[in-house]
Amino acid sequence: AEDGIRDHCVTGVQTCALPISEPDRRFSSGTQLARHLELCLDPDAQALLEPRGTGWIPRIRRHGIFSVVIAAMVPNLLAGLFNINYNHTEIVSRVPEAEAVFWKVQGVVNSLAFPLGLGLLAWLAWPVVRACRQELPSHSMGHWTPARLRRRCLRLGVAAAVISISLWLLAAPAYPLAIRWQIGTVPPSFDLHFAASLALCGLIAMAYPFFGVTSIAVGAFYPALMEPDSLTDDDRADLKWLSKACGAFLLLAAFLPLLSVVLLIVVGSRSRFELAMLAVWGVLGLATAGLLFRRLQANLATLLRIARSSEEPGGWNPPR
Repeated sequence: AEDGIRDHCVTGVQTCALPISEPDRRFSSGTQLARHLELCLDPDAQALLEPRGTGWIPRIRRHGIFSVVIAAMVPNLLAGLFNINYNHTEIVSRVPEAEAVFWKVQGVVNSLAFPLGLGLLAWLAWPVVRACRQELPSHSMGHWTPARLRRRCLRLGVAAAVISISLWLLAAPAYPLAIRWQIGTVPPSFDLHFAASLALCGLIAMAYPFFGVTSIAVGAFYPALMEPDSLTDDDRADLKWLSKACGAFLLLAAFLPLLSVVLLIVVGSRSRFELAMLAVWGVLGLATAGLLFRRLQANLATLLRIARSSEEPGGWNPPR
């Protein structure tokens, strides 16, 4: 920590010593310098605002879209593999004539849902990622003001969760309807069991893209979008809102896997192995979500400290 504080203080002195030919990179006033030196004593703030070139933050910024897509795709891919295995073992195996149709439908649904969902999320993240690659986000960004970019950044995790659950819920009736249309008569519980398994897997899966994408947005993207004297009451309100949203998604990560096990038993599931795996997945997922939650809360608290410092006249902002 002492080395980090020393390095950031040296950065402040070096900024003061920049030649007059580089005015955009110098402190605009003595007050701004004073704020910078104050936050030199806050290594958490400096780690976010001035990350080391060899750390994970610069790498994430260089490969922003790829990072966001992977964070959203992996939980849904794991949930999809589990759901395919569960549906085949527990539902389709009881209706042998439905097996060929099942594999065709899952191929079509997944080949459409994954590219559509990930493409939409990449499109939503692109303005934020593009801004992070520029020295000043306001340059060449058209109607994308820094304030609008910061708000979009903080909502990327929620967008990932909404896209995820929306596509799962759309797929829920597609399987039973397509199979019924192809083979005709199926058991009365067929439709309900299929729809329930897909909807519940979707509900479980949506919490993890939120934590993955939000961790990237808060830790890597948002600090790069903080401009001198630009933080407002709306920014502080958005940070507080996201802190509360993290708590809500943590509750979902804790509650939904256990609820899913109970509901699948109610609708007639007898696959004890798959249900046990779902319970184990819930425990491991909750542990992962808990770790990300703690890190997110720490980063959000740090960003709020920085945001509050800009409330005061001449408040501190990082030099660019």
